[in-house]
Amino acid sequence: MVVDKVDTLSSTIHQLTDNVTTVADRSLIEKENSLRIREQQLEKQRAEEKYRVREEWNRLNAEKLVFKEDQRFILENIEKQKTLLEKSKTAFFQEQHDLLVRVCTERQLLEQEKSEFRGKRSADVKRLKEGAGELQRRAQNVLAAEKQVDEMRRHYEMKMRQLQELEMSLMEECVEMENIRNQLSTQKFRISDKDSINYDTALNNVDNDTLFHQDSQSAPPSSKMPFEQFDLHVLIRHSWRKGLTILELVDENNEMNLMTQQQNPL
Repeated sequence: MVVDKVDTLSSTIHQLTDNVTTVADRSLIEKENSLRIREQQLEKQRAEEKYRVREEWNRLNAEKLVFKEDQRFILENIEKQKTLLEKSKTAFFQEQHDLLVRVCTERQLLEQEKSEFRGKRSADVKRLKEGAGELQRRAQNVLAAEKQVDEMRRHYEMKMRQLQELEMSLMEECVEMENIRNQLSTQKFRISDKDSINYDTALNNVDNDTLFHQDSQSAPPSSKMPFEQFDLHVLIRHSWRKGLTILELVDENNEMNLMTQQQNPL
């Protein structure tokens, strides 16, 4: 019984061993197949990688050639730009030198012009000061002349008022004398020839030299001396001789005085 069990177990173990061997062989074959497939895949990948590397190498060589060509072109351009820069630098330095020379020359001319301008300005200031002093003196003279003219105007206005008052009084006296003459004519009273001759002689003797000088010049008394320096009878006689009133005689005198002042200004 035990032997049978042992045999059974032994046969079972042999079967299991065979099964294990079969499974192991099968597994080994499968692994070999997978390894072979893997190796083929790796070989294919290596070939593809090698081809890709070769293509990349060719591309890099082409880029290297292009880079070298670009580098050579860039170097040539750099050399050209360097040459142009040197030329422009030389021209710039020459221009700066010319500019400095011109600036120095202009500065010297400017200093010379400034010196001349200062001299002219000093002369102009001196001349303007002298002109201002002369203008101030003339202004003072003009003010003095205006003051004198105002005084003369007030003086002549006063004399004009006096003459107007005198003319009014003379007019009243003339009217009164005319009335008296009319009365005497009405009463048929006459003045003797002797008295008339004496009256004319008395009037002619009043400043005869002055009247003769005035008649010879055909000018009013004021053209030689002021009215206040003449006798009233002289003024009346001169106004009668010219056929003017005393006011007209005064206007003529003022016009001649104005003409004299315009001909002989201050």
